[in-house]
Amino acid sequence: MLECRKSKYQKIRDKVELKMNELDMILRVIEHCEVKENDNLETIVLKKYIEFENVTEVANSINELGYRIKTNSHVGVRKYTTNDISNILTDNDIDVEKELKESTATMFKHNRGIAYKSY
Repeated sequence: MLECRKSKYQKIRDKVELKMNELDMILRVIEHCEVKENDNLETIVLKKYIEFENVTEVANSINELGYRIKTNSHVGVRKYTTNDISNILTDNDIDVEKELKESTATMFKHNRGIAYKSY
């Protein structure tokens, strides 16, 4: 019986330690999260998501910076939407720093879970 209890609380402790490690990584990324002139679009999107934690605000910010997506329409470009931002945040093949990607993915997953729970 005691072994069962011990095992239960060991699992809880392990989960808490994992979450603490994730939070430490996020805090390290936040400290160095300012957008630099030579950052690519994906890096800017991830850094803006860490700043705002909201895909609508990231899309608005990216659009205000003048970024556009190429299209096959007669115009040839369009503004970024929240779906475009979400696609960038969930893309595993983007060229960004590993810790930045992992931190943003953790935040996005957490925030997405909260959004779904509210409905």
